[in-house]
Amino acid sequence: MATASEGDVRVVRIRVFNVLKQWIEKFWYDFVKDCPELSSRVYTWLDEKIADPEVIQVGADKIASTLKAKLDAALDPRAEKKKILVSAADIPRSYPPKDATVPLLDCNSEEIARQLTMIEWKMWSAIKPYEFLNLAWTKKDRAKRSGNVIAMIERFNYVSGWVATMICMSEKPKERVRITHKFIEIAHKLYLMNNFNGLMALISGLNRGPVYRLKQTFAAVEAKDAKKIFQELQTVTSSDKSYANLRKSIRSVNPPTIPYLGMYLTDLTFIEEGNKDVVTDHRLANFHKRRLTAQTIADVQTYQNVKYQFLEIPEMLSKCFGEATFGDDELYEISEYLEPRAGKERGEKPALLAAGMPPRKEEEKGRMDLELGENPAWTPYSIPDNSSNILTNASGVIVGQTFFKTVEKLTHPVMPDTNALLPLLASLEHWTTTDQFLDALIIRFNIPSSKDKSDDALIKYKEELQAPIFLRVVNVLKSWITNHFYHFQEDPALKEKLLGFINGKLHATLPNSASSLNALIAKQTVAEAPKCTNPVPEPIIPMNTITGENAQLTDLDPHEVARQLCLISSDLFCKIKPRDMLALKDEDRPNLKAFDDNLVAIQAWALEEISTFQKLGQASLALEILGQIAYHSSVYNNWHAAFAIINAFNVTYTSQLKMDWKKVTNPIAMKFYFDHRDIFSPSQKKELGELLKNLVYPCVPIVSPYVGAIELIQKANPQDMLTPQIINIDKNKKIGEIIVRLQRLQKVTYNFVPVPAIQGYLLRSREVSQLVCGLGSNSSSTANASIFEVILNDPEFKTEIQGIVKEVLEEEISKLRAEVFNMVVTGVISVGSPSASSIADEKARDAVARAFPNSTFHSWTTPVDALLPNQLTFNVIHSEEGHLAHFLLEIKEKVVLSDIATLIKAGHLYKTQHPTIPLSSVLVVNSISEQAYTVAERCKIRVIRV
Repeated sequence: MATASEGDVRVVRIRVFNVLKQWIEKFWYDFVKDCPELSSRVYTWLDEKIADPEVIQVGADKIASTLKAKLDAALDPRAEKKKILVSAADIPRSYPPKDATVPLLDCNSEEIARQLTMIEWKMWSAIKPYEFLNLAWTKKDRAKRSGNVIAMIERFNYVSGWVATMICMSEKPKERVRITHKFIEIAHKLYLMNNFNGLMALISGLNRGPVYRLKQTFAAVEAKDAKKIFQELQTVTSSDKSYANLRKSIRSVNPPTIPYLGMYLTDLTFIEEGNKDVVTDHRLANFHKRRLTAQTIADVQTYQNVKYQFLEIPEMLSKCFGEATFGDDELYEISEYLEPRAGKERGEKPALLAAGMPPRKEEEKGRMDLELGENPAWTPYSIPDNSSNILTNASGVIVGQTFFKTVEKLTHPVMPDTNALLPLLASLEHWTTTDQFLDALIIRFNIPSSKDKSDDALIKYKEELQAPIFLRVVNVLKSWITNHFYHFQEDPALKEKLLGFINGKLHATLPNSASSLNALIAKQTVAEAPKCTNPVPEPIIPMNTITGENAQLTDLDPHEVARQLCLISSDLFCKIKPRDMLALKDEDRPNLKAFDDNLVAIQAWALEEISTFQKLGQASLALEILGQIAYHSSVYNNWHAAFAIINAFNVTYTSQLKMDWKKVTNPIAMKFYFDHRDIFSPSQKKELGELLKNLVYPCVPIVSPYVGAIELIQKANPQDMLTPQIINIDKNKKIGEIIVRLQRLQKVTYNFVPVPAIQGYLLRSREVSQLVCGLGSNSSSTANASIFEVILNDPEFKTEIQGIVKEVLEEEISKLRAEVFNMVVTGVISVGSPSASSIADEKARDAVARAFPNSTFHSWTTPVDALLPNQLTFNVIHSEEGHLAHFLLEIKEKVVLSDIATLIKAGHLYKTQHPTIPLSSVLVVNSISEQAYTVAERCKIRVIRV
């Protein structure tokens, strides 16, 4: 065996030392962050090498000594760990305010941009390379693994929310125009300073829905010559072609620069999810993926080396934090009051706008020093925040709190948790009862009086405590009544208690608010979901002789069928309540089950029509008509119906129907199907994402992804209570956010005219759906996973939800695939009556014995149930090949369509009694009708002829 020469040894050793030198100099934090013993090991190794004669002989001992000194410096807490160059430019002249009382937005625009940049530079320069690895900022322990990235993300969201809040909270038009123009000026200054992250935050705030819709405000701003600047900034920050313009702008400037962090996070996400960690069967590390990641991180580091030369102005910096921000729902309410929609009268002034901007967070301490009188019921609200009533994560974010602390935060006089209000109302029945919540709000309203009766103290008590809490409680009640009035409709005692409070204590204190809530209750009592304001289309009514009983597919206009599907599906969709989304069993979520059954019914109807026309040699005609119906359904945003029909096409897309599709002459039908047949596959994530994000009401979405999201969050975070007293509020917020997302799509319904003949024809097909009750669940499960993956990648979706669900998504998809495999491959149900001859019976038993060797049998009788009123007895096969499975067996000479209906119903009942044991379908028959065979094939039922 060849030995290395002394020269080779020397070169290798020097290169090893060089790698270690680069590691210590550029990535010193590895030796102090996660592995303290690493530095000890390096010290020991270097000491050994310094004294090693062979190392001394090649002159590497001096290099080892140098490295030890570098390691000493790296581990010295007093040392500056990162060499940051100072910009060569002279320190520019600063423009401080005349005194500390000047509002921030009255200061010089360029100076505001500088102070914002100094804040972001500290965050940007503190980010370490390891924070970008393995999508650390999306994981459960992200605060520990990626704290600086999370801080910068939160800062971005804060600035965006601050911009939107300041504009919407400016009630006077001239002031609103001035502030909007001011933010455009500041954004332009940030652009000129190369602070692209700050620029993106301001543009994001200006583009938020509640602000963007203020057309009159922007029209007045444009008159101030800001139109061209704003358009230029919009072009620079556009996300088109993966931020092509923004990347070009960043490359064209010299440091100091703060690029847009979100751009790099997107790049790293694509690299992580688009490349495997290992390649080939030998499990070799995928160095191509590592190089891509390293290149992206190196780009970030390039812009961390040159510091901005701006002077910090403390009185301005302090005002760049802690301003109140409100969520889009609250801001939309204010925005629509400021500039009502066309043809809509301005309503009552929103409570938040009437209360004005709350004080900044750092002003809070000095404001709430009032001493209150005795009121035992109010005591829970007077207890300061501590570890017994609040739990936070590593980054200080509240994850759990007691019931009364939750109500306190929602109605806080200074900084109410407005972003949590709608999610927590949506998940209300998951973390408390409606009666308990109303009682807590009434108690909260009954604030103890001030002990100090001096004029100054009473004014302070009223302005800083009483009036704000009154308004917060009224605002919570208003949101509750508006979004969840069914709580009061279903519980007369709850409604009576609410009215008693409104017409008693509230009316005596705030008569206008009481009148407003009474009017809202009266409206909600008789109100239906508002219909869209588009012109009502003229219905396309079939001939007078056509009724729901005799109508055929060819008698009806596809466009009108799509409209009637919209009416039927939308009615079911709007009945879905949050409790349906929160329940785990079908019997506890009847509205959701009815909606899911409608999906199956639409698919079954489409399959039946294709089958009927296929027997007549006219399958292409059915495909053409159904394709047009699916297309028009999608135009009306009824993707519930469109998906059902697409799925029916996919199920029947056999070699025979491929030829029939070629005969379809209508280009709309053909193009729609072939453009969307793979919409739920992973390769179409981008297209599906655009589809979901562009949904506007009225619409009927596919609901299963939302249900799946909640189930996955429940699975990843099963604890409802973190301690006996502390609610897992973080979990309830995340669940509530998903429900609110769905509820927004229920706000408006279709204004189409019902056509009884077409609706009767469609509803007539429901009986057929019972024959295929299992059909569609498998393919929709795959679609569920794909759609949910898109929701996770939606940048508007909350990062917290994204982090939790991604960790269990892969496991859930594997589980779904396994269930599909088991259903198609393993199980047997055989149905019939004992009328078969003994010969046929013997042949059938032989066939079953060959299919299921070493299996045992026992009898099973169906329970008394509306699904099968007459009790039937079946033989049950126990098979344990590979895994435990049960199969129902009985012999029948001939099977027809009604037998399959009985089979599926019996299987459903058996499954309810044995939910954990796989059960699927096989027919053991002498003969089977063609129609029954077709349905069996569609239902994935295996047929064994004897």
